[in-house]
Amino acid sequence: MFRLNLDDLSFDDPIVQSPEYGGTLDAIAIKGNYLYAAGLGTQRIRRYNLSDLSEDDPVVQSPMYGGNIHRLVINGDYIYAGGSHTQRIRRYNLSDLTADDPIVQSDDYGGTIFEMFGL
Repeated sequence: MFRLNLDDLSFDDPIVQSPEYGGTLDAIAIKGNYLYAAGLGTQRIRRYNLSDLSEDDPVVQSPMYGGNIHRLVINGDYIYAGGSHTQRIRRYNLSDLTADDPIVQSDDYGGTIFEMFGL
């Protein structure tokens, strides 16, 4: 990921870039001082510091979703992921991206989840 200046859509100088995600990014959500990214490859949500796109040490990431994550939605203290293979919406704790035990998830939608809207 690269950070752009919203005033003129130019890159910062020097360019601010995140560490490698490990696959194609397909979903981004922002809350407070953090940017949450997910997509293809790692099948996880990762948290980045919004100011410089760095990761915490150790890296804060969710357990594996079980498929490609196509959308993220934040509501209150939770972030919800939807995508393919599991064909479910799963809920993760926003503070540390852990999942409840047992995992809180929707029923199988019977297909890939390409879109979700704020709750």
